[in-house]
Amino acid sequence: MNENLPEIKDLLWQLLRGKHIDIEDNRYQEVVDRFDEFKLILHSLGFDLIHDSMGFFYLQRPNKSEERITSAKICTLFFVIVQRLQECKEGHEPLDFAYLTDRKGFDLENLISHSNLDDTLSRLLKDIDLTDDAKTEEVLDTMKRMNLVERLPTNNWRFRRSIARLERVASKYANYSEDEEE
Repeated sequence: MNENLPEIKDLLWQLLRGKHIDIEDNRYQEVVDRFDEFKLILHSLGFDLIHDSMGFFYLQRPNKSEERITSAKICTLFFVIVQRLQECKEGHEPLDFAYLTDRKGFDLENLISHSNLDDTLSRLLKDIDLTDDAKTEEVLDTMKRMNLVERLPTNNWRFRRSIARLERVASKYANYSEDEEE
């Protein structure tokens, strides 16, 4: 019997629960080495194993409405966070991936509290049923389980490498918006 079976079982279970396995995870290399095997197993369960070039793995399952709702909440919350970070950032340079993944992190709970948001951003969160700070924190916890963010010992939050999925979408949207203005 394979002595690595419990570790593989845990790894697959983490992926099935929505966690992103990134290059900082000690199991990352095992997924790289056994990609075809894992891909076949997960495909038989109705999932696609995606290996992103930024150095992380995640699962995708087509046509799942609950996942789409959760994704919409995560994407909208990420958009609001980026807007607020840009407002608070010194200088006029746009946010980049290095800034988002800074190891000092950000006080996201304070930054995105409804009491600190302008009406537009607050309404945006309320439109996706993030009507109060407790619901917003639930989405942050979901993002943590998915390995998109982590809570630091300072209680700040730091974005993980896998946030690149959302950062690329936000950048594409920002570039599209700038092209429209020209």
